[in-house]
Amino acid sequence: MINPMSAQLLMPLAPDGNLLNLFDTLASVAPQLRELAAACDEPGGVICESLRVSVGA
Repeated sequence: MINPMSAQLLMPLAPDGNLLNLFDTLASVAPQLRELAAACDEPGGVICESLRVSVGA
């Protein structure tokens, strides 16, 4: 379940309107995010810090 503010901000990145998978939604602007999460050995905590994502204007 995604909160309404997140859905509003993420919707322009999801051309098909599907926000079920965050990695799929962000793949066009942060393709490395899936690999960063998969490479994380800790059960929680920071996966990436200060990652800049260009979403266009």
